[in-house]
Amino acid sequence: MLTLLFSQIVGHTVEWHIGAGWNAVSSRSTVSRVVISLDTLREIHERGYVINAYCPRCDRHRFLDLEGLIGAGHGERRFMGLRVACRVCGSRAELRLIWPGRR
Repeated sequence: MLTLLFSQIVGHTVEWHIGAGWNAVSSRSTVSRVVISLDTLREIHERGYVINAYCPRCDRHRFLDLEGLIGAGHGERRFMGLRVACRVCGSRAELRLIWPGRR
């Protein structure tokens, strides 16, 4: 499961952690901490995140159609372990989770 822990100061994210190790990227005094789960495609979409697929062989980027995947019954598929192939060359694409507003 992919879990993110955010620490916020006056609405600005200043610290984040990924996975079971909870390794801090930066640290400051915080007002609140919020843990969110981004395990399934539905959870990712509902929280406003997007998934970018990158093919290193073709050097192409494409955003996954999360609404289409959820509508086709794939909303409960887990993000971790998800495999996507490039439509041009068939190589396995690298997936990147993009924060809301960073698209």
